[in-house]
Parts: sequence; C-alpha cells; structure tokens
Amino acid sequence: MTPIIIRNRRSTDFCSVTRGGIGMTTGVVEQAGWRIGDPLEVGFIAKAKCILLRCVTDTEHSDQEGFRLAYSNKPKSTGGRVYCVAFIRNYLQTLVELPKKNLVPVFLRDSEWAVALPLEPIDWAREDFSKAGVNKISRGAVGAYELLGTGDAVLRVGEGKIKDRMNAHLNDRRFAPPTVKTFRYLDLENVADGKILEKIRIEQYSAQTGVLPRFQEIRS
Repeated sequence: MTPIIIRNRRSTDFCSVTRGGIGMTTGVVEQAGWRIGDPLEVGFIAKAKCILLRCVTDTEHSDQEGFRLAYSNKPKSTGGRVYCVAFIRNYLQTLVELPKKNLVPVFLRDSEWAVALPLEPIDWAREDFSKAGVNKISRGAVGAYELLGTGDAVLRVGEGKIKDRMNAHLNDRRFAPPTVKTFRYLDLENVADGKILEKIRIEQYSAQTGVLPRFQEIRS
C-alpha cells in the first residue's frame, strides 16, 4: 500500500477575490514564479466557477488587453493584486457572492495556465455507475468527470465526451462494481475547459493526499 504523504500548506498560500480585484499573498506570487509588474492574463470557466491566471509576454500584452500584477494595497503586505474591476463588477459578482477570502490556489503543471482559483464547490451531476446511469447522460455532454468508490473516494479523474468515456469505463474490468459505485460530471462549454478542469481536480487531489487517484495512471 502506498503511504499517504501529509503536507503542511503554508499559511501564506491564499488568495482573495473582492469587487476591487484578485489578491494573492507573497507565497502565491513566489510559487507561481511571478514578479510585481508582470503582465498577467485572466481566464474564467463559468460553469466551474474557477478563475485562471497566467503570465504572458510583453508582446502578447498591451495596455488595452490584459493586466499587470501590482503590489497589494494592504498595509505591510508584500503580496500582489490584479485589478480586473470591470470583469468582477460587471460579470463575476452576478455569478458568485463576493468577497471570497482564504481561497486555496491550485498550481498547475504542464498547462498553459499557471494558477487556478476555484471560487465555490463544483455543482456536479451524479449518476450510478451502470448502463442505466450512463443512458441518462446527454449525447453531446463534454467536460470533466470523476469515478467514485466507497465513501465517495475519487478513483479516477477524466475528461472528454462524458457518455463515450463512461461506456468505455463500464467495459473495463478494473472499474466493475463494487469498485466504482457512482460517477459525477460537469457538462462544460467545450473539450478545452474539460481538459483544464481535469488538471485542476488531479492537482487538488494530489495536494491533499500526496498521491494520485487510485486508477490515475499518469498525471494529466
């Protein structure tokens, strides 16, 4: 049995989202490898209620597009802040209640995005891991999913066309009940969003447990 590694998260690795922008502590800025003044791009997966952040080159950035990482306006703080006021006030606050404090960032590996900032728990759709359960899924549903075992233990995280992926898993003897009991999924706008959410969920699981989900052969 592979031991679970318990890691202590630094108290400085937190973010906040207010009507004035996205704040991040020194620990977040350092772990992302950013510096004050770096040009950043902000993305958002609406159905997952998740903000995405990445550093871009100056040739990709202009005063009209994108943002720059600024010093935090809090006294004695060496953290950073992204002042994306129009996005937050005109769009984000219509979807989530603000402010959000003590948000745990997800640092992404091998991804075009560096940091993900989930704002709320995911509103998954959930079905039994059976032919009857899979038949309830819309043929056009694409996104991310999780196979769940006893006690809702996450056994595998995946993405793609949900119905096709579930049918493939039903034919895999490794997942035969009672190993996998249920599955949950989030129907997203496109496959690209599903790939990003898959990476986020794997990194969250790994950060919390020190290992990958049981049937996750490789890191996404």
